[in-house]
Amino acid sequence: MNARRWSRRGSTQRRIKESRSNIPAVQQAPIKPEPSSSESQIKSDHRYERRIANWTVVVGAFTVVLAIATAGSAYVLWLTDHTLQDTLKAQTASSERQLRAYLGFEWGAVLLDSPAPSQVTAWIRLKNYGSTPAYKVKAWLNFARRPSNDEPFDQIRTAENEGVLEPTGNFNLSATLPNTPAQLQAVVDGSHSVFVWGRVDYVDAFDRPRFYSFRGRMNGPVMSIISDGREAKGWGFVPTRTGTTGD
Repeated sequence: MNARRWSRRGSTQRRIKESRSNIPAVQQAPIKPEPSSSESQIKSDHRYERRIANWTVVVGAFTVVLAIATAGSAYVLWLTDHTLQDTLKAQTASSERQLRAYLGFEWGAVLLDSPAPSQVTAWIRLKNYGSTPAYKVKAWLNFARRPSNDEPFDQIRTAENEGVLEPTGNFNLSATLPNTPAQLQAVVDGSHSVFVWGRVDYVDAFDRPRFYSFRGRMNGPVMSIISDGREAKGWGFVPTRTGTTGD
């Protein structure tokens, strides 16, 4: 009886030992040492510096983008301002062109026996073709009989009087020379010519100085000229190659 009990107890103990031998051993994980406070502070400082560096890059990039945008806006404003100024200048110039005074040639001739026999007179009529008055109008005229190959146009005169010429208004310039039959024949055959030249200076309504100049050379057979509704003899005004100029 006792032998059986011990036999059972022995077998039970063997089974317990075998069961214990089959249980895997528990491996203890290595324990990492806690970092010291100085190491933690260094790591914390590094993380802070990285954040500051990242934000610095972001702020720098934003600043560059903002500077580019600001420069672009400034350029657009500058371009818009200059475009408006150019448009205003163009409109002002166009308005001045439409409204300013324009003095120019209306009629001209060299008339024989004018104002008396054995005289010849050059007549030039100038007119204001503009829409506003011409101010400080001063003009002069030269008249000469010379060999046809001469160029006497460098001889100028000084105008003494000045006035105002209203729109559509006109005025005459004249000069007279003696005229013998021989002098007349020289002009008719072309060896000599009668030269007429002059200039008018004025100021327009926009206070800008202006001028108009004219040069003419006439010779050849005597023609019929209509002057103020009456017929006369002489030559009509013929501009030279440099002709009439003005601004």
